[in-house]
Amino acid sequence: MSYSIVIEKLAVAKNFDGIETLMLRIKGERKCRLSDKFFRNVIKIYGNSAGRINKAIETLFDMPNNKCWPSTTTFNFVLNLLVSSKQFDIVPEVYSGVHRLGDAFKVLDEFPEQNCKPNVRSFSTIMHGLCQLGRVDEGLDILKRTEMEGVEPDSVVFNILISGFRKPGRAKEAIDLFDKIKLNGCNPNPATYQEVLYCFLDEMRFIEAKVFMDRMIEKCMNPSYESYKFLLQGICRENSVEDVEWALNQMVAHGFVPRLGTWNCVVRCGRPWCCSRVDRNLFWLIGSTFAPLVILCNLEAIQGT
Repeated sequence: MSYSIVIEKLAVAKNFDGIETLMLRIKGERKCRLSDKFFRNVIKIYGNSAGRINKAIETLFDMPNNKCWPSTTTFNFVLNLLVSSKQFDIVPEVYSGVHRLGDAFKVLDEFPEQNCKPNVRSFSTIMHGLCQLGRVDEGLDILKRTEMEGVEPDSVVFNILISGFRKPGRAKEAIDLFDKIKLNGCNPNPATYQEVLYCFLDEMRFIEAKVFMDRMIEKCMNPSYESYKFLLQGICRENSVEDVEWALNQMVAHGFVPRLGTWNCVVRCGRPWCCSRVDRNLFWLIGSTFAPLVILCNLEAIQGT
């Protein structure tokens, strides 16, 4: 009976300790050369069935000792396993095979020697781990290496980096990166547009955010409720009444109901010179009887001041 069959039977029986014992025996005997597929199957069992992530990583690192270099598919599986289990701090270690990301490029250099080539998912997974750790600049270095390897970055790669720049408050760099990918001919997906819209809002560039949101709507993309809320709050502070009307129209047209705080913000926009305009246009936007009643009270309070 082959080792693969024995391991499958042990996995079905959930005898994961037995699998570990068998793997130690195989390592000690060194009687046969095992394939990448064999080790990937063991790693899958450790990661998916047994929940033993550390053993999956240990098996990956031990493969060269068995004269078997992990393929791109095996590397990708382990990287995705770590991301899905939110063990982002281990991702750089696995990618590099050591404890410092600085040596990750050494592993990349070894891929051709092992007749392997990292693909876009290899790069995007490591970028995701780095960005989760706040190491966005290193993620950008991986992007440069992606281009050097002749691997074409996709929208997922850019989504990861744009989101990574935004989290530590580097929204402007995220917007610049978006402009770059458009010039490079990559087609951003709706998630990319949404993240860039958040960047404009984070930067309090509300008029630009409104223009960008208009572009999204023209492309049949639906901005989030939070986007409309933050945009309305921003343009209300700037007393841009026509932009407020546009945002309210779009918000309701896309199925969102403004909440009480948003209505109050809108009503007080421009005090009191815009009250008559707000009074004329708001009520047909929503069928609720509650919000217009509150707005009427606020209008009376504003007009009475």
